[in-house]
Amino acid sequence: MPDGESMPMKYPRNAIEAVQSIVLPRPMPPNAVLGLVISLDSSGVKARDLASYLSLIDHVYGRVDPKGLLSYAHRKEGHLEFSEVRAGSVELVISDLVEHGWPLVVVFLVLKYLPEFVRSIAGAWKDFEEARLTRLRRRELRDRIRQDNELAPISENHREQIVELLDRTYTLERDNLPGAQRLAREKVRTVSLRVLSRDSEDKNETRRGE
Repeated sequence: MPDGESMPMKYPRNAIEAVQSIVLPRPMPPNAVLGLVISLDSSGVKARDLASYLSLIDHVYGRVDPKGLLSYAHRKEGHLEFSEVRAGSVELVISDLVEHGWPLVVVFLVLKYLPEFVRSIAGAWKDFEEARLTRLRRRELRDRIRQDNELAPISENHREQIVELLDRTYTLERDNLPGAQRLAREKVRTVSLRVLSRDSEDKNETRRGE
């Protein structure tokens, strides 16, 4: 892994906090737990595409680790865990205290804009010189975010910071993108951030310990 790809990723903290304040309800419940919930159609899921999707999630989480992806990958603990896998139309749940939940907001944004971004740009990856391709990618992301009613209140400055963060992430993860994008387009129903109460989290902990 090249050194530049293993270093901690710089992230726009104010922009991430702005997204969190828009997407999540106010005021927060006491001891609030932030949950990233990914709902999947459970039929006909290709193992390779699912592996790419999960690898993308793990890598994004590792890249925003203070010590970087390489350190994250080699340590024996502290890896991202699914706090719950729900039956039915399978739901994958990742949770953490709101005060420590900003990496989940980054993962949420990466997954939210994954399908359209890759569909439009992946085929052109080798057809343009890098500077022109970067402009194309960022224009695609910028237009997509502007059309997203959920993030309409975000400022232009924060929107641009998110565009840069997503473009950098997708570029670093281009090997995982084809499979992850197929799964996102064909099998992922929703990706959402939710506030879970402390009581529900305690119940989850009890079930995991049984």
